[in-house]
Amino acid sequence: MKSSDRAAERHIGCRPRHDHRTITAVLVSRNQELKALGERLDGEGGIDVTVRSQLSEIGNQAGDIDCIICGPDLVADSCIADEKREVPASAWLVLYEDNETARRALSDGIDRCVHWGDDRNATVAHLATALRAAVDSQEAKFTQVALQQLNDLFFVFDPDGNLLQWNQRLSEATGYDDEEIASMSPSDFVAGEDITAIETAVQQTLERGAARTEADLVTKDGEAIPYEFTGALLETEQGDRISGIGRDITDRKRRQRALSQQAEQLRTVNHINEVIREVNQALVRASTREEIEEAVCNHLAKKEPYRFAWIGEQGAASERVTPRAWAGIEKGYLEDRPGVEEKRGGHITAATAIRTGEIQIAQRIAEDPEFEPWREAALERGFRSAIAVPLRYRETTYGVLCVYAPRPDAFDEDEQALLADLGETIAYAISAAEQRRALVTNSVIELEFLTHDRSIRYVALSAEIGCEVIVEGVSPTGGEEVAAFVTIRGADCETVLSTIGEDPEIEATLVADHGEECIFRLTGPEPSVSGTMADYGGVVREAYADDGEGRFLVELPYDADVRAVVEGVEAYYDRTELLAQRERERTEPSDAVVREAFDDALTDRQREVLRAAYLSGFFEWPREANSGEVADTLGITEPTFHEHLRTCQRKLFDAYFEHQPPVDLAELLA
Repeated sequence: MKSSDRAAERHIGCRPRHDHRTITAVLVSRNQELKALGERLDGEGGIDVTVRSQLSEIGNQAGDIDCIICGPDLVADSCIADEKREVPASAWLVLYEDNETARRALSDGIDRCVHWGDDRNATVAHLATALRAAVDSQEAKFTQVALQQLNDLFFVFDPDGNLLQWNQRLSEATGYDDEEIASMSPSDFVAGEDITAIETAVQQTLERGAARTEADLVTKDGEAIPYEFTGALLETEQGDRISGIGRDITDRKRRQRALSQQAEQLRTVNHINEVIREVNQALVRASTREEIEEAVCNHLAKKEPYRFAWIGEQGAASERVTPRAWAGIEKGYLEDRPGVEEKRGGHITAATAIRTGEIQIAQRIAEDPEFEPWREAALERGFRSAIAVPLRYRETTYGVLCVYAPRPDAFDEDEQALLADLGETIAYAISAAEQRRALVTNSVIELEFLTHDRSIRYVALSAEIGCEVIVEGVSPTGGEEVAAFVTIRGADCETVLSTIGEDPEIEATLVADHGEECIFRLTGPEPSVSGTMADYGGVVREAYADDGEGRFLVELPYDADVRAVVEGVEAYYDRTELLAQRERERTEPSDAVVREAFDDALTDRQREVLRAAYLSGFFEWPREANSGEVADTLGITEPTFHEHLRTCQRKLFDAYFEHQPPVDLAELLA
């Protein structure tokens, strides 16, 4: 027999044996001699025979019948093919006396025909043998079909690893034909690193009767597919055999990976939230920009999931980002970064995040071409992914936060969103610290700007009316708008109200009319010059415009980055330039402390009420506006105005007396 024939023979699957179970048969005939033959057959070698005169008498027994034996009279009187469809059984046999009866029976789909001759003993023996063979053959076919329909691999091999039987699915899954499979052993189908696991499972099956393991099935094309293999020991007349089932677990592995990734992501997000809470707490305690930056880096880099963090800023005269604070495993990384002249377009840099105002990510430093200039330095320190988060609040960028992780694909969408929020929080904290420093420091920098930008409302108003506009102060209203108090000279109140009324975004209220000048309260959406400069840590001390030409005087902290502020202002406002830069001593420290304490104590609404009363002449003597007029200007009742005013007075006195130096009574009484 050729190897291909042997392969085909092995391919059909296991053949079940019936040596140890009873075969149930029904002999159907009206012939009394045949009925007697059926009674003799009953009990013959494990055969249980029931005799019936016609098929209709079988009734509910049909489902329990292995074989139906038909007499020649039944073949002559009915269509066996129709009867087979009505009565299911594993096998059908016909007893025939002449060849025509056998021919008709076989053409109708009968499995076997047995000659009914004169030697009744021989007929019984022949019928018993044919009956067993027919049932075995039919059930072997059924087993074969069942095995071929399996989505799983099925195979049988001996302890020496010789494959004896398998189903078609093995060939379909691996790409090997039956002849190739016949020459292979089970270990030939798995990846090299899984051979030991397969051999161990085989040994366990021989010793314990069963085993289960997982391994990658390697196809003829080299594709590795995860499989679960289950083995069971078979004891046969030919010796021990091992039957195996192989199940593709690609989907299971995918689900397991997804669940594992979700669990890891949840752990990471929870940890990041914990780190961010710690950072936020540190931001509350920090009072200077330096303390804020150091606290952020220390908390981010002190433990997983991050390895290193640093914050840098970009100078006005250079594209290079200069580190201000860092923590974690640095090992000279910041020094090893290439210079600006070594970078090529398209590479991810900290400067890119600052310039675009958007997060920059390298999920796989080892593979990402955009990280090429930094790759070697990063990989040497165990950095596998990185993110650069711009520190931006309103229109001001305070630098960039760069974070490195020891694993690739570390920054998913949720993590990016959390770090983006953290970047805004850091920028806000730095902005607040810069503003506080601008209020209390003694030496300040004054910058005077000239502008013709009509997007600045007081400049546009002076150009439209041809007048002089002086900004007395700007206060938030508590919503998305700000209230600006302006003095206008060289135009009557009606002309101003008419001109402003054409702008649907601005609401104008006349506060006071002094004839030669008018004071208005203008309410509209941000931004304003004051708001823009506050983002840089500066304060607008003066702002005015005359016939479309505006000027504003900005006060900055002594150590402010003047170049960055100037470039930022000139970039934000069209046709704006720096006229002068001066250094001077600001208000006496004790006065500054009182003013800061008073300003901190006021709400936005109280500040607005106080400014409206001051500008309307309420505090003059004689008064230029009474309380009712001021209240109408603000859209509040007179009692509410007085309540705000009393509260402001109390807060002013609290700030004044609580921040005065102690009095030396001995010196006072001397």
